[in-house]
Amino acid sequence: MKLGFYDSGIGGLSVLNSFLKTFKASYRYFYFADNANAPYGDKNPEQIIACVQKIFDEMHANEVDLVISACNTSSALLKNMDLDNYFFHVISLVDVLQDYFKNNLEASVLADMQVPVGFLATQSSVNSKAYENWGLNIHAIACPSLVPLVEAGKLDEAKLEWQKYLNQLDAQVQYVIVGCTHYSFLLEGSDPKYKFIDPAKLAVDYFANSLYADQLINYKDSEKKSLDLQMQFSNESPEYLKLVNSLL
Repeated sequence: MKLGFYDSGIGGLSVLNSFLKTFKASYRYFYFADNANAPYGDKNPEQIIACVQKIFDEMHANEVDLVISACNTSSALLKNMDLDNYFFHVISLVDVLQDYFKNNLEASVLADMQVPVGFLATQSSVNSKAYENWGLNIHAIACPSLVPLVEAGKLDEAKLEWQKYLNQLDAQVQYVIVGCTHYSFLLEGSDPKYKFIDPAKLAVDYFANSLYADQLINYKDSEKKSLDLQMQFSNESPEYLKLVNSLL
């Protein structure tokens, strides 16, 4: 069976990496990067939904069984889409985070005690207010400069910008939700005072604890199988492929 992943670009590779490390060749994988339309964060909801509909058509054409929306920005808008025409199920990062804050003991304490929690994300994700359903005392900051830098492979420069955004958080904030999968590549070396809640890693546990994991598994652990990974880009170039390979 095949798992599909998509993002506006390479950010979703952070989610794919987590699945590959955990499940290896247990599943077939298909990844779609809509880098021709990146970033999504500065687009309006109608534009983003139109992009995602085209991606879902590609998922359907590639006979994907389950889609993991590895894009926080579009995950917040999936509730506004009609998915009845597609034969696959969809897991969104909004679902992943909401489940985490509901069922994880430490996370539920954050909500009960109304501890201030940082939320660094794209402007569109901040505007969506999806995080208001998590019951948290959220301090949201939009980070418009980060996705273009990551997409350009300028990770060192992006990490400096990431720290600047962290510096804008309230002094009481110790927990930070990583509200864009592009940002997951910037966490190494970040200020140790923060505990980062990264849905790129949480998505694996959410999937493993769902009914989908058993339904979709390809083969028994005792069997040996080579990795089956397909990748597609809306704007492919040698430079972009090199960047993708470096992050996988």
